[in-house]
Amino acid sequence: MSDAGVQSARGRPDSAPTGARASVAAAAEGARAARLPLGVPGVLLALALGTALIAVGFAGGRAHDSWAEVPFWAGWVMSVLVLAAAITGAGWTDRERVLMLALQAAQQSFVRWMYSPLAFTFPDELQHWRTAVSILEFHHLFHPNPSLPVSPAFPGLEEMATALVSLSRIGVFPAGLLLAATSHVVLSVAMFHLYRRVSGSASVAGLGAFLFALNPLHAGFDSMFIYQAPALLLGAVVLESTLGERTAGGRIASGHPQERTAFVVAVICMAALVITHHVTAAVVIAALGVLALLFAAFRSFGALAKRLLALCVVGAAMAVLWVSTEAQAVVSYLGKPLATAAGGVLHLGHQAGTVALPATAQGTPGAWLTVLGTAITAVLVAIGIVLVWRRISPHGGMTLPRAFATVALGYYGVLGIREFAPDGAELAGRLLTFAALFTSVTMAFALVPRPGSARRTRELVRVLAVAASVGIFLGSTMSGWPAPWELVPGTFHISGFESGIDRENTLAVKWFAAHEGGGHRVACEFEACSMFGAYAGAYPIPDEPSLYRETTMSKDVVSLIHRRRIQFVYVDLRMSREAPITGHYFRVGSSQSGGRERRIPLAGLTKFRRAAGVRLIYDSGPIQIYDVRSLPYG
Repeated sequence: MSDAGVQSARGRPDSAPTGARASVAAAAEGARAARLPLGVPGVLLALALGTALIAVGFAGGRAHDSWAEVPFWAGWVMSVLVLAAAITGAGWTDRERVLMLALQAAQQSFVRWMYSPLAFTFPDELQHWRTAVSILEFHHLFHPNPSLPVSPAFPGLEEMATALVSLSRIGVFPAGLLLAATSHVVLSVAMFHLYRRVSGSASVAGLGAFLFALNPLHAGFDSMFIYQAPALLLGAVVLESTLGERTAGGRIASGHPQERTAFVVAVICMAALVITHHVTAAVVIAALGVLALLFAAFRSFGALAKRLLALCVVGAAMAVLWVSTEAQAVVSYLGKPLATAAGGVLHLGHQAGTVALPATAQGTPGAWLTVLGTAITAVLVAIGIVLVWRRISPHGGMTLPRAFATVALGYYGVLGIREFAPDGAELAGRLLTFAALFTSVTMAFALVPRPGSARRTRELVRVLAVAASVGIFLGSTMSGWPAPWELVPGTFHISGFESGIDRENTLAVKWFAAHEGGGHRVACEFEACSMFGAYAGAYPIPDEPSLYRETTMSKDVVSLIHRRRIQFVYVDLRMSREAPITGHYFRVGSSQSGGRERRIPLAGLTKFRRAAGVRLIYDSGPIQIYDVRSLPYG
């Protein structure tokens, strides 16, 4: 019996014959037995213990203890196991399922805060921090941000953060944390209601939302102070509001009294989405169009297809208007990588016989976990698609489960991008979150037993669901953010995302901001450039590797400095001792052609000391900053 059937029978105990009431009572008792013994409090206790173990791992990492990763992994695996066992159990109410999903998201946000409790450290966060600070400093939108020129054109995230700063008088960092965490937790609730509307089943919705939270970017990247965090929430609300009410059979109930209000909410959220994040808005608009076409082609051009198409057209018009007026920079920002990816896929640009992995997983000992997680997901999506088309309304035309399962086929297209496009692993990693909007509920259909299944079948499927969840989690953790080499903080890696920021380079950048001020053009490696753009208001130049690799102040180096109007050069001597764990020190380097940058010769980093007209203004040992404004022409 389905959850809805159990609840309906419970609501009318006296309306059924004695035998039926006994059967319903037995089913309800069996459902309650499938729950964890301590209920939601037990789940909360397990998550608290798991979080404590992760905190111990973080403390060990910062103390450079060799055992630090043991409690880290133990805490996460225990948390996922308990949540998976709980969410796949029967007998939970909708409110209890939502609470468990919110606890899962809250744990992810809390762990993210523990990872970096004093300041933003991920490059994207620093770039958005700069946009928010500019709004507070100049009291208007669209102030240029050299670190991420497209950011000021999509100020939804920063507008909310600065409003909170102005109202509460707290800093941008705590305001950003609160905004990101709130968006993250509410998104988990929105995904449950979206999947509840799609599937008509609380069990499928709960497991689908739980699986969505296991996608590679969700626990890290999607919980950060970046514009994708609130944009995903807005996108989920747009989809959920547009789909309308549905019956238990999967058909759409048109003419619902709240349908018009829901459509107005969807339009408002679409407008907010368009000015918040370009990629999420494009994906949601495209998804609305594809769903509308599916219903129009395989059912009829009814109320739902018209509503989906109308919102797609409205969203596309909003996006075109915004891009043509305030956000023209997004055309060049997204155009080049998309064209490169499309060309690579069309020409099968990846080397044959290789398996493309996410950029963060390449060369790591646990890369096989990424392959495992990808394989589990690919198999479950295929099974879910087959089951949805065979079991749900076999003669009822297009339904929401079928529509979402059909769009879930896009997951294999994302894998194709990862395999064949140049630098496709990076692009595919970003797209997996959006693919998960459709794959998660499709996988849930494969992992939730049919109503009326034998008890042994239900238990077997539940065990498989828990095991699959752990496998997907392990693969996602090894291919998402933080990267595998920095899952536990504490070890410095030059140009290594969060691990590339430490006390040495932070003090250097803040000294520069205090003594030189903003607006200067500074050549630097990628992570330092993120900080120069954020803390010093500088114009960072992270794409000139030849400036450092040349071992003498040749005419080419001097010409480069004058041509790019470089005023200061940031040098980290650790580039001569450690190869970049990401594969590159600079935004443009040998990694663009598939290679990995080598360590920079020490002579290339120290040559500025001997150059006429160059002045050393900062020297902490590993880090020097040179003033090259008086460098004569060669």
